[in-house]
Amino acid sequence: MRDREAALRFIIENYLPDMLINLSTAILIWLFGVLFFIPTASSIEPSNLPILVGLILLVAFTFFLSRSIKGLLTLIPPLVDRLAKRIAQENRNDRSARFTGWRTEKFIKALVYSALLVAFYLLYMPLLNLISVQINGLILIIVILWVLWILLKEIVLT
Repeated sequence: MRDREAALRFIIENYLPDMLINLSTAILIWLFGVLFFIPTASSIEPSNLPILVGLILLVAFTFFLSRSIKGLLTLIPPLVDRLAKRIAQENRNDRSARFTGWRTEKFIKALVYSALLVAFYLLYMPLLNLISVQINGLILIIVILWVLWILLKEIVLT
């Protein structure tokens, strides 16, 4: 028990500050880009300037988001473990509970990873729509297949 808490404390102390800084920078780039720079570029010159601004924002957003992914992927498993243990403790008293123990942890882990994947796609969607709607549709298909693979791999196949 203490080892897990010490590991979680180590992860929070070492990964959380950089992850939060990079993630908040990426979100601010996205907010300013989607809500201010792209509409302004569209009003100045509607044919080519929004695509150029979208590409610049896409690169900057991807840079900071990719820097925060390492901390996010390091932080998720201990948090999922704690959440699964709480849910498993609540389900022990309920005899109609469907998942127990490790299945609860795998189910929650799959849901968290799927939710993150969908959230990242939703953040990329307005930037990808500027470049090409077809690319956005192709990436949507890939995201759907990836979410299905995560759910199948974590819940059904194990």
